[in-house]
Amino acid sequence: MPKFNDRNIALHTYDWLPKNKFYAYGAAEKTGIVDVTSKFAAKKLARILSLLILFVTPAFGHEMPKELAPEDIVYKDDPAFPKGAQTAVVFGDPSKPGLFVIRAKFPPHYVVPPHIHPVFEAVTVLSGTMGSGMGETVDKASGKILPTGSILLLPADHPHYVWAGDTETVVQVVGNGPFDLIYVNPADDPRKK
Repeated sequence: MPKFNDRNIALHTYDWLPKNKFYAYGAAEKTGIVDVTSKFAAKKLARILSLLILFVTPAFGHEMPKELAPEDIVYKDDPAFPKGAQTAVVFGDPSKPGLFVIRAKFPPHYVVPPHIHPVFEAVTVLSGTMGSGMGETVDKASGKILPTGSILLLPADHPHYVWAGDTETVVQVVGNGPFDLIYVNPADDPRKK
């Protein structure tokens, strides 16, 4: 009897079975010996690959590979943020379903008032420092300073606020759209002024 790996499956060749084929033998012994090079196995593999392509392809659409240097990323004023912040959409369309990547650039001491997002977001501090606080009012003393390389993971609809440190701060936001910036206090929303 062969030794089993951590998944209790071993591949074998047996003297009493046709040569040049691999066989899987399950530890439960109910499955018996199955020729994994058979037409059945090939069809099953083809089905699995088809499903992977079906579900993975929409995440990337018809995008071609891109290699972007920092100077290739064009930042623009963003009406969703108070004056001074700039953003760049690096991948996808945040307003539509699917994966997106945004970069945001904040001047020193810039504050994004308390807000929520309708989806989970992952924010990585690429340069500078970013303060992060939770709640519906800005209280920097109860927040945390995140240095370059830090990651902030926020669930959907979680009130929070952020601020830049003493230097310009650049962050990268990754999520699955549709994405929005919804201010806790509607008066903070520059799109409504």
